[in-house]
Amino acid sequence: MVEVALALGIVGICIATMQGLIPAGIRVARDSTEQTACTTMMAAVATDLRYSASGSSSSPRFGIAFPDSGSSSATNIYLMEDGSQTLDAKNARFGVSVGLSNAPSSTVSSLTSAKIKVFWPSTASIGKEQGSVETLTAFNREMQKGGKYRSKKESSDNDDEHDGEHEGDDDSHHGDDREGDDD
Repeated sequence: MVEVALALGIVGICIATMQGLIPAGIRVARDSTEQTACTTMMAAVATDLRYSASGSSSSPRFGIAFPDSGSSSATNIYLMEDGSQTLDAKNARFGVSVGLSNAPSSTVSSLTSAKIKVFWPSTASIGKEQGSVETLTAFNREMQKGGKYRSKKESSDNDDEHDGEHEGDDDSHHGDDREGDDD
């Protein structure tokens, strides 16, 4: 009888311990899911900024305004679960804070740096959010043409192709001369 009572006491302690760990495990799983979703939203915002056309004044998907050369700006947007933008923070799942800074025109006028912070819940004030993910990224908007990233090598290769068309015409003419010399 003593053994049975001791076994029941041990089982009771184990069950009580497990009941204490289950809420913590659920909280960790929920936070992990939220962080993964935040990372996806952060990547979408960074991509929107990075691949905006060089002459545009705002990003195409989220409408984030680019500051003038040598100045900075801050924008807050709110996103739903599917990544679509909403104006109402109460209906949004995530809040996004975007700080942009453009280099002065005397240095590199097209260099833009962005500090992007995605947080939840969307109604939380900065510093009081349940969780957040943030990154700092920089990009050169001058290298972008029509929303497509274009390197200087690509642009010089395109220029060389146009020059090569004229050289090809000259080479075909020389080829005709060589064939005539072999006769």
